[in-house]
Amino acid sequence: MAVSNRVSQARLEQLSPNAVVSLNKLYPRLRKEHLSFTCEGDDIIAEGLLMQKRQETFASKSHIFRRQPSKLQFNKDEIHTVIERIVLTNGSLGVLDYLLAKANDAKHEKNLFKHQQQTMKRTINSLLISAVGMRQPYMVYVLSQYSDEDGLNEALYVAVSGRDLECTKMLLQNGGDPNSCQQAFLDAAVRGNTPLIDLFLSAEKRMAVSCLDQVLPTAVASGSLDMASALLKNGANGDLPEVLENAVRSGNVDIVVALILADRPPSKDSLDGAVDIAFHITESSSDIQRILVEALLCGGANGEVVSKTLLKAVERSDEHVTSLLVTHGASVTYNSAEAIVHAIKFGNTKLLASLFSGRIDKQHASHLLTMFPKISSNIPSSKQLAVISTLVERGACGYALQPCLIDAVQRNDLAIVEYFMSKQASVDYDNAHALRCAVSSVSLPLFELLLKGRPSKESLELCFPLLEAVPSKPRLSMATSLLSAGARGEEVDNALVKAVMSNFVEEKEPLIYEFVRHGIDVNVCGGKCFQESARAGDVGVLNILLKGVPSPMSLAQGIIPALGLPNSDLRFTILDLLVSAGARGPVVDEGLLYVINDKPVDIPLLQLLLDKGVADVNSNNGKPIEMATKQGNSDLLRLLLSYNPSHTSLNLAFPLALNLQDCSIQYTICHRLLAAGVKGETLNSGLLTVQRLPWSHPSLIELLLKYGANVNFKNGAVVQKAVKKSDGKQLELLVSHAPSTETISAALDILLEADVKAKHQMATILLAAGRDRMPTAVNKFLVEAVKLKSDVSFAKLILRFGASVNYGNGQALRSSIETHSFDVLALLLEQDVTKEALETAFNSCWNLQGAERYQYTSKVLESGFRGQHLHSALADVVQENPCDTETLQLLLKNGASVHHSNNFPLLHAAMLMDAAMLKILLEAISDRNAINDVFKQLVSSGNFWLSSPGLLVIQQLLANGACGDVIDHALATSVENFGIISEATDAVDILIRFGAKVDYEDGRALKLAIEKNSPVLVKRLLDSLQSPRSLPAAFSTIMSSNLTEDATLELIELFSQIPGGIPDLNNSLYDADGLQQEPVTFAALRKWPRGTKILEALLRADILADQTIPYIIESKEGYEQVSLLLWALLQPQQKVSPYVIDCLLKNEANPNFQSTGSCQTPLLIAAMERTPDMVLKLIQHGADVSICDAHGRTPLFYASRRGQLATMRHLLNANATVDDGSIHEAARELHTGAVKLLIDYGHDPNFPSMTHDGRSALAELCLKSAADSVTGLGRLRQTIDALVTGKAELTLNRGGKPILMHALDNPTGCTNVTKALLASGLWKRINDERNFYSQGGFIFSPTMYIAKDMQQSSKEYAPDLLHILKANGCKDVFYRQNGPQPPDMVGAPADILAEDRRQKVRERRLQEQEEEHQLALKCEMEVAEQQKLVMKQTHSLRLQQDREVAENRDAITVNSAALQLRLEANAAAQRQRIADQQRNAALQQQRALNQLRLEATKEEGRLQLEYQKSSTAVQQGIFDARVTSESRRLKELEAANERQYKRDTDLLSRQERLMAGRKSMLADDGRLRIGQGDMSPD
Repeated sequence: MAVSNRVSQARLEQLSPNAVVSLNKLYPRLRKEHLSFTCEGDDIIAEGLLMQKRQETFASKSHIFRRQPSKLQFNKDEIHTVIERIVLTNGSLGVLDYLLAKANDAKHEKNLFKHQQQTMKRTINSLLISAVGMRQPYMVYVLSQYSDEDGLNEALYVAVSGRDLECTKMLLQNGGDPNSCQQAFLDAAVRGNTPLIDLFLSAEKRMAVSCLDQVLPTAVASGSLDMASALLKNGANGDLPEVLENAVRSGNVDIVVALILADRPPSKDSLDGAVDIAFHITESSSDIQRILVEALLCGGANGEVVSKTLLKAVERSDEHVTSLLVTHGASVTYNSAEAIVHAIKFGNTKLLASLFSGRIDKQHASHLLTMFPKISSNIPSSKQLAVISTLVERGACGYALQPCLIDAVQRNDLAIVEYFMSKQASVDYDNAHALRCAVSSVSLPLFELLLKGRPSKESLELCFPLLEAVPSKPRLSMATSLLSAGARGEEVDNALVKAVMSNFVEEKEPLIYEFVRHGIDVNVCGGKCFQESARAGDVGVLNILLKGVPSPMSLAQGIIPALGLPNSDLRFTILDLLVSAGARGPVVDEGLLYVINDKPVDIPLLQLLLDKGVADVNSNNGKPIEMATKQGNSDLLRLLLSYNPSHTSLNLAFPLALNLQDCSIQYTICHRLLAAGVKGETLNSGLLTVQRLPWSHPSLIELLLKYGANVNFKNGAVVQKAVKKSDGKQLELLVSHAPSTETISAALDILLEADVKAKHQMATILLAAGRDRMPTAVNKFLVEAVKLKSDVSFAKLILRFGASVNYGNGQALRSSIETHSFDVLALLLEQDVTKEALETAFNSCWNLQGAERYQYTSKVLESGFRGQHLHSALADVVQENPCDTETLQLLLKNGASVHHSNNFPLLHAAMLMDAAMLKILLEAISDRNAINDVFKQLVSSGNFWLSSPGLLVIQQLLANGACGDVIDHALATSVENFGIISEATDAVDILIRFGAKVDYEDGRALKLAIEKNSPVLVKRLLDSLQSPRSLPAAFSTIMSSNLTEDATLELIELFSQIPGGIPDLNNSLYDADGLQQEPVTFAALRKWPRGTKILEALLRADILADQTIPYIIESKEGYEQVSLLLWALLQPQQKVSPYVIDCLLKNEANPNFQSTGSCQTPLLIAAMERTPDMVLKLIQHGADVSICDAHGRTPLFYASRRGQLATMRHLLNANATVDDGSIHEAARELHTGAVKLLIDYGHDPNFPSMTHDGRSALAELCLKSAADSVTGLGRLRQTIDALVTGKAELTLNRGGKPILMHALDNPTGCTNVTKALLASGLWKRINDERNFYSQGGFIFSPTMYIAKDMQQSSKEYAPDLLHILKANGCKDVFYRQNGPQPPDMVGAPADILAEDRRQKVRERRLQEQEEEHQLALKCEMEVAEQQKLVMKQTHSLRLQQDREVAENRDAITVNSAALQLRLEANAAAQRQRIADQQRNAALQQQRALNQLRLEATKEEGRLQLEYQKSSTAVQQGIFDARVTSESRRLKELEAANERQYKRDTDLLSRQERLMAGRKSMLADDGRLRIGQGDMSPD
């Protein structure tokens, strides 16, 4: 049941008792009844009827063989005929029962076939239907016992269709299935045939639930409670779509309750939807509506729809439905508690009471309380507190309280405000809106109440702007309260400023006093208060403000306004108060300027600012002193200067003093400022200013110099000015005050540039002032003077004061040359000139032209100049055209070198082919190596030297010692140009005559001669050859040059005519780049592969025939070394003539040479590519016929591949290796003759060649042969036959694949190969197991190999191959050797088939077991699902019950908590009073106890002292006794020691005496013996 709460179930039973009665109605199952209709004599009647039937049958037939009816048992036809007659005639039921039993026994006895039994059943079934049609229920009963299920169901359909309830009941009792008449069941429901419905539902076989579900909507629509209850009782689903909704729409409460109380009730979603329908469809506020809604709620409706319905009920103001929904758990907080919001808006307190009985969490309570001020306009003020308190009790807190507090303050509701304050509502919310409202409304009670909420300083601050509109008395009270509460901040400060600015004197002073008393900062707004009070001249307010803690800067703000007061006494008073209180800073300084600028100047006030205000005379960069200076007020300036002016202030005022127009005042003011300490740049600038101003005092320059003005300021500008003015007197005054060298230098520069009078006088004054301390400046002065073409006398004047001509490496000399002042140059050269200065002079002279250059240069050289610049000058002269021979000889005479700059003069003369100049230069040569350098560069620069003038130059150089590589190179160049330039022949002769070497650069000249194919030139060079080391390279050139065969042979003969002319070319030769050169034999064959003249000539010259070169035979091996013979055989298209091969073999070339990578030999190559004669020739010269290459292949292998029978015979006759894979190659290429030949020579066709992956020759043929043509098919048959004749095995199976499979795998000729192979005799053994293929444990016959796409050949050949195989009798075989067989297994052996059958039986048994297991699991899952549903319903009931219990417990807890709080509060107060009393009593007791303790302590101390005294006495006595006892013990010990000492002494003396006696006895007469003395026994 969906109802999980007993209370809800009881309420449902109350709402619809009819539904409960209908659901509790019992429907007993129809059980099979055992009725007996047998009477005595029925068996006799039955037997008689049977006999009668037999007689009738006998009478109607012919009796040839039988005279009377048979007496055997009655057959089935006879019995059935009689039964049919009884049924149709409504005969005896006992007789009918007997006959039916007899027919049933006959069936079992005779063991009839199945179709006969079915025939009998069909007969009885038809009779049963007839009985139903006759409406004979008892006959139906008898027949139904012997009918099968199909017959019963057919008869049941007829009975139901005929509305025969009796027959229907009989059939249902005897096993009729009501589900066979589901349509009739549906029709009965539509017609409202309740008896038939009840009869069907009472059947032993239950109606299908799906059918019940189909009928239920009809029953509900018809409004039949009994029918609907019956259906629900039997398992109909109450959660069908539209069922519950239709019941609700019809207003049928009984059916709705029945659906809810059913075993399969409506779901929660259906109930929720029905609630909305019940609320909208039925009439508003009607009883039926409330009943329906309550029933649905009791059934478990409690979702979003219910919450929406609650909202709609509230909108309708339906109190009953609202209460009902809330009671059953509808959410009052749905959609942000919209229902409660609506109730508050409309002021419906009854609805609110119902809604408040629901559960409202803290968040929604806070939300509602936040919105309350906006929606509570329709709620009376008297009830608003109750609503607010309810929301607060439900958890509204924090932010939610604040808007309501503001609203209460705005409405002046003291009670609500007090309530909120008790709940700690924040007054600071919304910038203290509540508090500001209280201030604005001037409500002191509310204001004081809100202040108890301890607003923040910021909140208190915000109230001060509002106090302006408050009357004076409340304003003072509120301000005091705010300040006492801790108001601080900018607005408080502004309020103070506004109070100061107020015009109400009587009101503002108390208010300002409160501000100051509560510690408000009087320095607000940068001293605005002091500024305004000073401006107003309000001494009272100023005195109040001064009681605060004003800062100096704030006090200073009142200075300027106070100075603006018209009353001088009041102004002085205010300023005195401010500066006495500590006004300081820039404002005071500004006030000082204000006073100074006033006319007349108020000296007492000025003195006040300077003394008490500590005004700074240096403020504003000394503005006060500047103003006093501008005024020319000497007394005021003297007063200000007495207050420590800074140097900056003085320096700024000094220019102003200089600009005073009155020279006397100017002098006085300047004197005061100078005396005060004007210094530095200002003083120096003043000197310039005084010199510039025409009205300056005459003595002012001297005054400035006296106080330290610097004449060197700005590079001595004052001195320069004096020079420009030609004021000698002033210049002498200025230079008398220590001018610097820079100043004097600058003045001298001005003196040179300016056209001044008395130039010599001024120069004398300045030079005298700088004598001996400015040599550099004097030197520069000399240089500049020479540049300006001064006369000789002025130059002498400068030289007299110590000027040096060597300054700047002779700048003066250079200037004199550049200005063409020869007299000045002569004067300067008379001085002590250094080498560097002379060098500068020489360079300057060299820049001149013509005779003037020679004149000036000669003068300088006469002064002794020598150096590198002479060499450069020589180079310049050489390059001139025409050459100045006079200057050239002058330079050479004075030491110029022809070797300068890598012999440039010599080289240039040689390049110009100027033999005359070269001759002059060669006479001055000092380094013979220079000639070689010149010769080398001349030859290297081109071929222009191969001319008549050039040969003259060459001969001069050779005559002066040119030798070595340079002339060798020239020889090579001459040979290179032989035949091109006519003079080249003469050059060769000249160079050889002067010793040029032919072997230069590995015989380069000889190589060039060879390349030019000039035997004459070659012979000339060979005749002059000094050593043979260049001959190999030259000889190689013969091969590398593009010469004819005859020319080459002629050159070879030239070389051979010279002893050692043919070099040893058997060793490796390398070119200039270090790369190995190709041997000449290879080069000869490359050029003349068909001729032997050159080759024979080379071989006759003892050049080896087996030299090697790197060569690529196979790309994967790369370069490998091959011999000349092997290389010749490797050339394509028989490029090399066989005569060459013969020549090599005759000259002992190695026929067995193997290449270093692929191991190829001449015989291998010949077998692959050459004729049999060549192979035979190699064999005759000792070639090894069994040698192998890197792949293990022999010459016979390659010959067999080509099918060269002659070659093969040569190799086989030479005893070539057997079974080397040759027969495989021949077979694959279908060379039948080769196959036969190999077999004749002992090759085995079944040999597993590893070169061919272990295949036999026949397998190789089948797999790789390209027999894809008609002509190839004949060769294929011949080759296979030859192999078979040679005993090749057709069924050989190596590596898991038979030969036939190889044929099927042939990529191109699979069909032809397969045909030929089968035709060779394999068709007889095609189904042999050795022809099967095995892979992965599976066995494939050839046909299945193709069918499974296992072949490697193209799939397009598969149909043809299958046809060929089938035509040759190949069977399909495909099975697995072990494990389960594939579904398409075919042709398997008997043992495999037997094993497969066993496997299938086992799998079928396992499958049945798995199905039974799955069915059992399904049943268990259904049972578990039902248990889960029951547990879920039980859990829901428990949760509902726990929720109700929890709600009750929460309510009790809340009440108990409230009561507990009150009790605890009272108890706490009582405990506090008792605690206070106890504390007071304890304090009094404590004081008494303390007094007693004090007295006891004193007594204890006294007793302790007495005890200590007595103890001390006792201890002293004990100590004395111990001392006495110890003294006595020590004395006794000393006495004992004394006695012991005496005893020891006596003992020692006795021992000494005894020893002395013994010694005396030993010293007696020898007569005494031991045992014979006085002491003897005798």
